[in-house]
Amino acid sequence: MPPKRYKTALYICQDIEPVLLPAFARCLIENQQKKLSVDVYISSRGGDVATAIALHDLIKTYPYPIRTIGLGQVMSAAVIVFLGADERLCYANTIFYLHDITIKDGHSVCPVTPAIAQMDDYRIETTKPVTELLLTAPQALAKRLVTDMIGGRVFNEVSDNAVV
Repeated sequence: MPPKRYKTALYICQDIEPVLLPAFARCLIENQQKKLSVDVYISSRGGDVATAIALHDLIKTYPYPIRTIGLGQVMSAAVIVFLGADERLCYANTIFYLHDITIKDGHSVCPVTPAIAQMDDYRIETTKPVTELLLTAPQALAKRLVTDMIGGRVFNEVSDNAVV
């Protein structure tokens, strides 16, 4: 009989910086040894692109179920981390901010939109080049940035029964 898997939660509620990488990797290794599935909650303004790509790769290669959950804000480099999981959820009032990012390594420039397009066959449907894109949770769901939205009403949504 296979061991029972229990879910654990990890939180990235800070800027994506290199100091985050060893601690996150250590947590994943500990959970992997226990054969645990993991929820990674992300609320971040972004940060270091190289660290974001490394975190994305750690999430992508984790051998047990792992999902990312957007909470509040998933911005800039945090979007790259968020896209590491096959199952990507967000709360109804989460906002996503994507923009072109330049990686300074001599002459190379890496706009984030094409980089994201190469990850996980993610496609953003737009008729013009994107330099900045701010998405609400419903918009992110419609563009397949998230796979599902976690309940609740969107703050700016007004129903027929709402008292104004």
